Amino acid sequence: ILFGVRVGAVAALYFNLTLMVGAGTLIITPDAPLIVASAFVLYFLAKVAESGRGPWWLGVGAAAGCALLSKYSALMLGAGILLWLVLVPEMRRWLATPWPYLGGLLALLLFTPVILWNAEHGYVSFLKQFGRAGFGGFEPWYLFEFVAAQIGLATPSIFVLSLTGLWALTAGSEISRTERVLIAALVWPTLIYFIVHSLHDRVEGNWLAPIYPTLVVAAAAASHALSWRGSWRTLIERSRSLAAPVGLGIFLVVALQAATGLLPLDGRDPTARALAAGWRDIGLKIDEIRVRSHAPGILTLNYADTAWLSFYLPSHPPVVQINERLRWVNSPQPDDKFLRGPLLAVIEEGEPHPAGSDNEPRHALADRYEKVTEIARLPRLRRGVVIDYYVVYLIDGAKGDPLDRS
Repeated sequence: ILFGVRVGAVAALYFNLTLMVGAGTLIITPDAPLIVASAFVLYFLAKVAESGRGPWWLGVGAAAGCALLSKYSALMLGAGILLWLVLVPEMRRWLATPWPYLGGLLALLLFTPVILWNAEHGYVSFLKQFGRAGFGGFEPWYLFEFVAAQIGLATPSIFVLSLTGLWALTAGSEISRTERVLIAALVWPTLIYFIVHSLHDRVEGNWLAPIYPTLVVAAAAASHALSWRGSWRTLIERSRSLAAPVGLGIFLVVALQAATGLLPLDGRDPTARALAAGWRDIGLKIDEIRVRSHAPGILTLNYADTAWLSFYLPSHPPVVQINERLRWVNSPQPDDKFLRGPLLAVIEEGEPHPAGSDNEPRHALADRYEKVTEIARLPRLRRGVVIDYYVVYLIDGAKGDPLDRS
């Protein structure tokens, strides 16, 4: 719609070659529906530009509402839409019509269940997510980590094409202002926000997921719609020729590593951490310890371990996270008799430490229980390589309510 059939086909190819899509959407996270919804936001805006018909704004609103239901970072798409309407004279006429506002109202209606849930629970998820926005000092090394993650998730050649295309479309080119500003406006608010955030805190690579449908259009435009000269032309031609083979090659390496763990990358291997490598074996051992200890259930200190233990322990005993109880507000609540003990507590450790040494998780348990005894330290292994360690404690004698219900 925006740049012609050839650019559209190349954008679809690049989209699927990125690790953000090719590998990231295989994992059950909110990023997969967010990417889908974000792609539809771009599609419906392109239809607005192409047709000039108001009802397409309802499609924009529906897609934006679904994006917001996936992740709050979709708010940045709204900022991009407003920028597009303000910066392109041909689009400003829409501000004098009801259609963009009806689309915004539809997005708000779709998002209303989230608002109502927060209103009933102290606005906890709003406070958690928007609380990340503060500036907590200057630590610029996170910026290098952020850029490296995007080079990997986009794949190097598509990353180069995306940035050069985005810059050319922003600076001005032979392409119509309506189309080029649309692409730039949907990317820059999210990109600038996370660049600033990376100057003081870690930015997870997948947080840029909502701009990937638009970024690959910029990459395809750089590859097949924009004119380049001199060294820029050489860079674009080389990146274009390498985009498919490099992208496919990286995907195959990641897929092979995910399936086999051939490279001994220990805890640095994201596929091992994300795909439960070694959990079936360690789950058996923890369950055997639980049975021997006559503990009816298990306590944890984070939601990831709660999920792994609930799924991989063969007997499926109750697994309860002590803290962040609002994560589990819709789940059956444990009774007081169960919480008194004896129970097991399973705590993930970054690396082994001498028995009896002080550590924060142990203090968190000692604050809640009279007896806290370390009874096992288990490595999670993949092909003999340690991914991480889990410390198992036998706890008993609750000091009041051990759950943090704040």
